[in-house]
Amino acid sequence: DWSSDVCSSDLVSVNIFFFPRLDVDTFHDGVLYPMALMSSQGASANIDYVSWYGPLTPFLQGLWLKALGQNLIALRLHGACLVLLISYLLYKILLRFLKTSTAFYLTIIWTIGNPLILHPNLPWPDLYLTLLVLILMQVINGNSNWKFLNNISFLLTGFLLAMGLLFKINFILTILCL
Repeated sequence: DWSSDVCSSDLVSVNIFFFPRLDVDTFHDGVLYPMALMSSQGASANIDYVSWYGPLTPFLQGLWLKALGQNLIALRLHGACLVLLISYLLYKILLRFLKTSTAFYLTIIWTIGNPLILHPNLPWPDLYLTLLVLILMQVINGNSNWKFLNNISFLLTGFLLAMGLLFKINFILTILCL
């Protein structure tokens, strides 16, 4: 019923925004936060600091920190926003194949069970890549003729696949498997 769906989505939002870990995880925070901080101060990935996964993640995180403040909580809020956006796109895609209630509950399960939310609630490159893949699915599924993607969809698909490498370099394995 409708009220239980609203209650479930409210619980997910509370879990994401109000229960992030406030303690510092020296390893995970020590990987992402310094790269984002240096990027927000004008440093360049793989020139001024080593970007472990790809240059686009610290760049986007740096923009976020520049806009909302250069602290760890701002970066964790960014991660929460990414998860909510991914959840929304996942729900929209699942609606094409499943009943509304099934799509809703699968999305809730993914959102609550996401280890990037439970520990340590940071915007890892995996979140950006997941968002990118869901956007790719929207672009491809939005075109009804699979044999002949129109030129814009074809170019956008290629651009998004290439952009995935800038988020996480080992995405090349996925591209090679396509």
